[in-house]
Amino acid sequence: MQQAPEQRCTGIHADEAADGVARLRALASRAAPAMSQDAEPADRAAAVAYVVHELRSPLNGILGFSKLLSMGPGLTANQERMLGIITRCGEHQLALINDLLGLAQIEQQQLHLRAEPTMLRAVLEQSLEMVKAAADEQRLELRLRMDENLPQHVLADSLRLRQVLVNLLSNAVNFTQRGWVELQVTCCPDVTEVAEGLVSIRFTVKDTGRGFTAAQGKRLCRLFTRLKEGGDQPPGSGVGLAVTRQLVRLMGGDLAWVSGPGQGTAFHFDVSLTMAAP
Repeated sequence: MQQAPEQRCTGIHADEAADGVARLRALASRAAPAMSQDAEPADRAAAVAYVVHELRSPLNGILGFSKLLSMGPGLTANQERMLGIITRCGEHQLALINDLLGLAQIEQQQLHLRAEPTMLRAVLEQSLEMVKAAADEQRLELRLRMDENLPQHVLADSLRLRQVLVNLLSNAVNFTQRGWVELQVTCCPDVTEVAEGLVSIRFTVKDTGRGFTAAQGKRLCRLFTRLKEGGDQPPGSGVGLAVTRQLVRLMGGDLAWVSGPGQGTAFHFDVSLTMAAP
């Protein structure tokens, strides 16, 4: 079988990579104080604009070249699948770059959800796919469990719902050394009455990770707060859960969790969604 012509980026050296890391550290150092919860709103907005500008441009380049590669001839099915993962992860990362901007917009009541007909299972599977590489690296099992009586299509902001799920799944993978991470989607328990055409759904992300104490849990959703045990600190910015909780509240729910040291963690939220036609 004739292979597609090899395409590669050249001219990337260790000193350039080190310079890139230094720029990212300088960016974080400059922006973090202005984006803390104690910062003035105007200072926070200026810092958000600075961060978004510095990170969005190169990521747009990555997405652009990924799209060009996907249009090339001779790609195998596996190459197409991998490019699809790169594109979806890049698009999600772009959404995460906008997290801080979105958080500021939520606080100023400027962010609005865009409910559109959405295939629920597709959003769930895409969310799991985005964390699969990290889970495979740690040899974790990813699970998806859905109630059989859930509607196939609902009206939802699929981008924001996927953003919430990926944030929770990524956290679970980062804090789980062995075992599994599970996304569970069920009809809400103890719901006695739901308006016609609506379905109340509970989204749960469970893991067999290290868990955390009640005292740590009280600090979880604070901006730039990260859990740390000794010198072992998983990757993360301390932004994701703060944004996740605000987005869930915007959807009409709230983020809750059950955890304990060495007992794993289960995050869940309940939302009411309108059923949609296929």
